[in-house]
Amino acid sequence: MKSRIIATAKTPFRPFKHGAVAVSRQIMLDLLFSEDKAPHNLIISTRGAGTTFLMKHLAQFIHTNDPFEGDRIKHLPRLPGGWLKSRRILYVYSEPELVFLSIKRRSWVHMHAGELGCLTCQFTWGRLRQMLFERAVRKQINQFHAYQSDNIMLLAYDDIWDKVEEISTFFKINDERFVCEFPARRPRKSPLN
Repeated sequence: MKSRIIATAKTPFRPFKHGAVAVSRQIMLDLLFSEDKAPHNLIISTRGAGTTFLMKHLAQFIHTNDPFEGDRIKHLPRLPGGWLKSRRILYVYSEPELVFLSIKRRSWVHMHAGELGCLTCQFTWGRLRQMLFERAVRKQINQFHAYQSDNIMLLAYDDIWDKVEEISTFFKINDERFVCEFPARRPRKSPLN
């Protein structure tokens, strides 16, 4: 309990900052992300789903959104209107519990909860915050699974290395180096016990 009080005293406005992001992403997503500014090829994911290495590799062959989230696209809770018709979108996801463990280990829970539009996560702690956060991740996963289009490819983290050729085909990458030089799988840092 003492550590929570100290953390709150050090950054008293953090819940409000990330809470504002949560509200804006839920209400104004279509206004915040203009269709003409986003690249044609997008990679969106739950955080902690191994997308940074994938995006870095893809960037050698096609233009995508920023792997380090400078454009704020990588972790959208849903797609803005019109993007599904005009973009190629790879959605990479992982189990909500693994996502929580991954971002908790890196102290990103408040930030990512805001990106997912989870306002209640900003003002809760412990198991309740984890439960609310995992619910927000499941909501994002369900949202992307509900899209019906040939312009979206859904990919679980554990399937990335088995579907390298399908990723190449999806993004119309004809360079055989994409498959041949694809990064090897590394052990996860946040495994379930």
